[in-house]
Amino acid sequence: MALADIQQLLSDLVPDQDDAVATDVRERAIAEALVRYDADLAPLPGAGVPQAHRLPVAQYAAYLLCQRLATLYSSDRDSTLAVDAARVESRARAYALRAKEYRTAYYQGTGQADPFSAAAGTGLAAASGVVSWPRRNPRHGLVRRGV
Repeated sequence: MALADIQQLLSDLVPDQDDAVATDVRERAIAEALVRYDADLAPLPGAGVPQAHRLPVAQYAAYLLCQRLATLYSSDRDSTLAVDAARVESRARAYALRAKEYRTAYYQGTGQADPFSAAAGTGLAAASGVVSWPRRNPRHGLVRRGV
């Protein structure tokens, strides 16, 4: 069955989740990943996930779980030792990076452009500007002339 495959893949992708994430949270992440997949690609909502897309769906669920774990560990600041605080910060950062990788893998695995990536931009150039106060900035003359 596809759901059992996705559950096992999710356990493989985020193996250290059992202590920090309850079973109902994992089930909600899988349900949300299936909703995302149905909205993105399924011709008939609820028709099931083909074998080729089970890993990307599990990766989207892993993205959601890693986001949750990053949030959980980033707010865990009870430690009085700086070493422990750095470990907590690096753990939160690692989960955030893994979440981003899993989200990208979902969109690549399903053949879509990741709407959150820099490559999927709007085509607009970044705005830029320079502010210079004539009396307060000794380089005002240089900035005004474009040097």
